[in-house]
Amino acid sequence: MVMKSAGWQLTYKQARQWLKSHSLDPEDMDEPELPDAVGKMLTGIGIPNTTVDPIPVDYPRRGDVAIIILCRISKEDMRSTVPYYTKIREEDADREVKKRILEHSGFKDEDLPWVTAVDPFQASGWRRQETGDA
Repeated sequence: MVMKSAGWQLTYKQARQWLKSHSLDPEDMDEPELPDAVGKMLTGIGIPNTTVDPIPVDYPRRGDVAIIILCRISKEDMRSTVPYYTKIREEDADREVKKRILEHSGFKDEDLPWVTAVDPFQASGWRRQETGDA
C-alpha cells in the first residue's frame, strides 16, 4: 500500500516567477516557504487548498528533482508500491481547474504537466504540519 498524489508539476523557478507576477517577493523566501505562498496566492484567486493543495516533493522518485505539485488528489492505493504503481489520470474537472490557474499564472498548458507522485511526503523528507488556518 502506498499514498499517491497527482496534480500539476510546478518547479521552484516557476513558483518564484508566478509569485513575482503577483507583486510578491519570493527572493526573500526559502524553498520550504514557497508552497504555502503559492497556496495563499491560489486562495486569493478563488482556488482554495481544498481544490488545489501545493505540496513539495522529490519527483519522480526520492532524490531526483524537488518540485511543487499543485495537488488535486491524494489517496492510498492498496495495490501499488513505491516502485510499482498506476498513475492517477487527469480528469475533465481537473482540466477545468487548470484553465483557471493558467488564466492567472501566465503559464501555457504544457508548462504544467500532470504527474503522479508516489509516497509524496516521505519522498521529500518533508512532513506537512497541519495548521489551524485553511
